[in-house]
Amino acid sequence: LVVAALLRLDKDAALTLVAEKLSSQTLDVAQRVYWLGAGLQLEPSLYLEQTRQYVGKSQLRGTHLVDLLHALRREKSDPRPDWPVAVLGFLIQLLGPRTSPRIWASGAHWVSPAMELGEFVEGLIMTLAGLPDDDATHALTSLLEDTRLAGWENTLRRAAFDQQAIRRKAHFQPANVPSVFN
Repeated sequence: LVVAALLRLDKDAALTLVAEKLSSQTLDVAQRVYWLGAGLQLEPSLYLEQTRQYVGKSQLRGTHLVDLLHALRREKSDPRPDWPVAVLGFLIQLLGPRTSPRIWASGAHWVSPAMELGEFVEGLIMTLAGLPDDDATHALTSLLEDTRLAGWENTLRRAAFDQQAIRRKAHFQPANVPSVFN
């Protein structure tokens, strides 16, 4: 139901449905996480803190959020809307310790849910790397300092390096004649 609501309802109708569902006292843990995840997809600024508070570091609640993201990935090629940096950082911190970066070997292999999750986390990190603002720089620095993400250190370092180059390009100002002579 949650995935169908996200894919088929217009944003306002979906947000109304999310608010109605979350106001219910009869939701179990999984249902509450799914509806918070739906809210996070639709209106990150409104639902990030609620999701962060409810999911916290709970393995079970985090697993339910992963389940929702997997369901969305099956229905669409990429479930990531234009999430703000804070949402990207939250999801990387939540999901990163559950998986590791992908290592491709030659030949045909079965792709496990953990491997799919690793690919998703890597996509989140690369999304951060593509943002030229200070918030993305701070998020990548913070993620590099998070010991729970030690398995992602090389990926995060590469992302921080790539992000520096993107920042330079985005903020480059060609010199004008008076500044050259002064």
